[in-house]
Amino acid sequence: MASLKALGKGAVVAARLRTETRGAVAVVLALVLPVLMGMLSLGVETGLWFASKRDLQSAADGGAISGAWEITRSSSASTISTVAALDARKNAHSADRPFTVDVFAPPVSGAYVGNAQAVEVQVRRTETLLLAKLFLDSIQVSARAVALAGSPGDYCVIALDKASADTAEFRGNATINLENCGVAANSNNDQALLISGSATLKADFIETVGGYAQQGAGMLLVDTRITHSTAIADPFENLTIPATGSCSSKTSYKITETISPTTWCGGVTFNAQADVHFQPGVYIVSGGEFRVNAGATLTGTGVTIILTGSGTNIATVNINGNATVELEAPTSGTYSGVVMYQDRAASTSGVNTFNGGANMELTGVVYIPSQEIRFSGGSSNGNGCTRLVGRSVTFTGNANLENNCTGKGIPAITRTPILVE
Repeated sequence: MASLKALGKGAVVAARLRTETRGAVAVVLALVLPVLMGMLSLGVETGLWFASKRDLQSAADGGAISGAWEITRSSSASTISTVAALDARKNAHSADRPFTVDVFAPPVSGAYVGNAQAVEVQVRRTETLLLAKLFLDSIQVSARAVALAGSPGDYCVIALDKASADTAEFRGNATINLENCGVAANSNNDQALLISGSATLKADFIETVGGYAQQGAGMLLVDTRITHSTAIADPFENLTIPATGSCSSKTSYKITETISPTTWCGGVTFNAQADVHFQPGVYIVSGGEFRVNAGATLTGTGVTIILTGSGTNIATVNINGNATVELEAPTSGTYSGVVMYQDRAASTSGVNTFNGGANMELTGVVYIPSQEIRFSGGSSNGNGCTRLVGRSVTFTGNANLENNCTGKGIPAITRTPILVE
């Protein structure tokens, strides 16, 4: 009986030992806690490295942009390097923590290696290790950025096509004078811009995504030639086509008269002897052709010509030689600065011809985003402001485009320095 009682007491003790965990938990906690604290510390330390990385990236970005501005200003190599390094340090949020800055103009790595219009900034910092020194001797955090210089000036000719050859073409025996502005070709083709025959191009600069070529006796009188650049954003990509109104019953003009904003369905023709003054407003040509024959005269201020239509029948322009066309774009409103705009739904095979010669002065932007502009004309009275933006732009005869656009509601078409890497 006594032995049974003793056995019962032993079972009770054993049961208590099996269910009592307070001591075991303490032992496990004592073993695991240092590991948990170490992992937490490493996590915090890693977070500090990522914060340092963001800080250095801000420094690199700021330095690269500043360096690109100096390239835009045609500064010396030493000035580019000095300004880029100085602004890199200014853009670091923890500038009190030392880091190294290297500036390369042109870049020595990445997609813009050797590009004289780009600057590369590399920054690095050796971090002080805490718990990580148990596993690492040291760690270096780094960042880099590449920025491309802005345009050397205003663009007065932009060819938007991104892949074809000869998207900006100057041919024949023409002399093309672009005063205080330049040409941009967005094509990545090696011959994005072409000068052929005995044509002569005078401009402040040319800029191509691909390259350019000279053939025959063609002359390129341009000091700044930028190749392998980035594409110029379409400055009017958000411009919309207005609703088409009721069709005008008159689509041919032969005499002197003044007209008000209207819609011509199937095209309109201004014949020889026509002397037509356009009152301010928007004129819509729905399908057909906006045709100006030799001997016709068109004048007007605050005028926008919209070329639209439906399906494949989008209106085009045909201004013949010896026509006098003096139209000025509005200086405010939806179409501020735009004197002529063709619907971007137009077929890419179409051609729009501007052969007005010296008697043609279009003040504003001629925007033909989906078709070719063939241009020959422009006065040289010192007060003009004409910009051509087309899928492609071809000069077939003597032309003069002036860039005296102040106060005319025409936005400057330029590009500021941008980060590209």
